[in-house]
Amino acid sequence: MLIKPQSMMSFPLNWDSVFPKSNPLVVEIGFGNGKFLKTLETTNANVVGFEVSLLSVEKAMKVIDHTKTVLLFMDGVWGLRELFSERSVNALYINFPLPWPHKKHASRRLFTLPKLQVYASRLVDNAVLQLQTDMKEYAQEAIRNSEESGLFSLVDYTVRNEVQVGTKYEQKWVSLGKKIYKVVLRKKRHVSVTNYFDKEVIMPHAIVHDTHGTLKAGTYRTTFGTIKLWEAFSNNQVMLIPAIVSDDDFIGVSLQQRVYASVSPHREGFIIKLDNHADVFKTENVKSLIWLIANQISNGNIKRINVQPPSKLEYEPA
Repeated sequence: MLIKPQSMMSFPLNWDSVFPKSNPLVVEIGFGNGKFLKTLETTNANVVGFEVSLLSVEKAMKVIDHTKTVLLFMDGVWGLRELFSERSVNALYINFPLPWPHKKHASRRLFTLPKLQVYASRLVDNAVLQLQTDMKEYAQEAIRNSEESGLFSLVDYTVRNEVQVGTKYEQKWVSLGKKIYKVVLRKKRHVSVTNYFDKEVIMPHAIVHDTHGTLKAGTYRTTFGTIKLWEAFSNNQVMLIPAIVSDDDFIGVSLQQRVYASVSPHREGFIIKLDNHADVFKTENVKSLIWLIANQISNGNIKRINVQPPSKLEYEPA
């Protein structure tokens, strides 16, 4: 089944309420066509898969057992940290991730120290972290970084040239004569990593006296990331304001969300809030968006607001 944690009111999730049976949790980051998820379903586990490709999600929905596997359309590292408690995941699998070979993109690789810390925090003690890749250098870097972190130890390192599971990229690389490198690591030491989201979700909103101010489209850089704001759509007294909001953090992952904020009449003036159909995480930068809109359209004449302004705000016109 596909779930949307954006609409849930507290984090991390209670996975026992998501699955029909209370089994150990295993996670795959980047499930592609869903073939490896089917392999995990044969174990006595509840399976969670993360993917950022909507096409892959649609394909996997057709092959998974919806009583055993949950799919999430979001970044896996971010989701692992925000949706799971510490020491709650029994195994983590990463199959054929993007290698990001250029040095300037090194922070995006999945075996950097900050991401290894996230894995170690969410895995139970002595749990397995498994990587499969067609790139020898990527596998060796994963081993080196994992061991140097002190969080994981190498259990197995194998090289093969035949298809085992039948994932899309496994079949592709083997057909091209490439070798497959499998790295099996075991959690050696625990480390605590805090969530980015508040445990209880705040529904950001503001009340302003009037809307005589000017909304300036463009890119805003805040304490938490960036906000790209577009011109508002107006219908009588109601405005709908589109934006793309990115929250950046120490793990080298940016959570990017398309957000719609609405401005509508209220008994005390006008209310600025997320549109009723805006299915997004209420992150710090989403809160900054509400403050930004309220401050601009009211010329700073905000009557009431439940979020704080960002300590940093830089503007670049559209």
